[in-house]
Amino acid sequence: LVKTLKQEKENAENLNAKLLEMDQMKTNFVSMVSHELRTPLTSIKGFSATILDDETMDISTRMEFLNIILGESERLEMLIGDVLEMSLIDSGHITLTKKEIDLEKLIAHVTAIAKPIAEKKAISCGYKIKNLSKTLVADAMKLQTIILNLITNAIKFTPERGQIDVNV
Repeated sequence: LVKTLKQEKENAENLNAKLLEMDQMKTNFVSMVSHELRTPLTSIKGFSATILDDETMDISTRMEFLNIILGESERLEMLIGDVLEMSLIDSGHITLTKKEIDLEKLIAHVTAIAKPIAEKKAISCGYKIKNLSKTLVADAMKLQTIILNLITNAIKFTPERGQIDVNV
């Protein structure tokens, strides 16, 4: 009985240590997400305030600022989508909606979404579909998210004036 109790105590201590480690990971994750969300939000607020405060701003500067706001809004939307997706995966409530999709159209759409982010670093972003079937059966939104995450990570780690080629 004493041996069993010691073993149970050891198991409980190990489980507690794992729970504490998971809690720390969750805290770190929330901290990182908060920072990642705050960055584009700060940019959006700053450029919006500048546009509102300067009634004499020339149209080209105004358009540049509006494009930055749009790009940062898209980035914010993507980050929030990623957090929601992770929550669904974590809860086990993720479902796939499979249908036939045009791979080239999907890649073109995703590179167009990533373009404003790439342009901030003067990075060119292109794609090429090699001798593959141009269609496939998949969950279009999930595949779009995966490809967009890969491209935005490539943008993040590509030096200014670099080039990103998406080859499928």
